[in-house]
Amino acid sequence: MTSLAYEGVAIGLAGGIVGTLIGVMVSLGVGLAYGLPTALGPGTVGLGVAVGLLAGAAASVPPALHAARRDPAAILRRA
Repeated sequence: MTSLAYEGVAIGLAGGIVGTLIGVMVSLGVGLAYGLPTALGPGTVGLGVAVGLLAGAAASVPPALHAARRDPAAILRRA
C-alpha cells in the first residue's frame, strides 16, 4: 500500500505546486491587465500547495487499500 500512497502524495504535491504557480501567474496577470493590486502572501501560496498535497493523498488511499488487499500473482494469472 505504501508505494501507491507515496505516489499519490508525490503527484498531489506536484499538482499543488504547479496549480499554485499557475494561480499566482494568473492573479498577477489580471492585476497588471486591469490595474488592480494583488496581495499574495506566503500563507496563500502555502495553502494552495497544501490543498493539492492533501487532495492527492486523499485520492490515493482508496486505490492503495484496494491494491493492498489483492494477490498480485492471482491477478497476473488472470491477465
